[in-house]
Amino acid sequence: MSNQAETVETLETVETKKRARAISALIKGRAPAPIVYAVRFGEFVKDSNISELATLFGTTVGKINDILKGNNFSYITEATRFTHEQIQDADEYISNHPNYDEVGADAVLEFIRALPVATEEEAAQFLADRKAARKTSTSKVDEVETVETVEAETVEAETVEAETEADDLLS
Repeated sequence: MSNQAETVETLETVETKKRARAISALIKGRAPAPIVYAVRFGEFVKDSNISELATLFGTTVGKINDILKGNNFSYITEATRFTHEQIQDADEYISNHPNYDEVGADAVLEFIRALPVATEEEAAQFLADRKAARKTSTSKVDEVETVETVEAETVEAETVEAETEADDLLS
């Protein structure tokens, strides 16, 4: 009997870890792009409130809100098409939802599987759009480097100006 109890406990532990991993994946921005597309453009979005969507996709209300407002993943538009690999990743992601049956995630899976596969040109455009969107944001490191560069250039300009002024006084 103790082996049976240990097995049940182990299964519960595995399910808990699986749930935590799935929930953290979208929060950390690691969800496949077609999942974001489903959040933003899926037909189930119209009939659901943000809390229901968060439960459906296994994430937080804040993340769903950010996606719907376009604060994150702005490069994913209704015209975006995904590669077969991206669609497979999304299929796997939603199939591993910790509460798949309870939340009705099969609707998301059907939506993902029905997405048209990108042509080579569409896939290249997606990558270009993503790269362009990511370039516009700056990290704290970039901001610090920019401030340091501006400060260094200012000090250098002031030094050159002072030297020029000193030369003018000597002439």
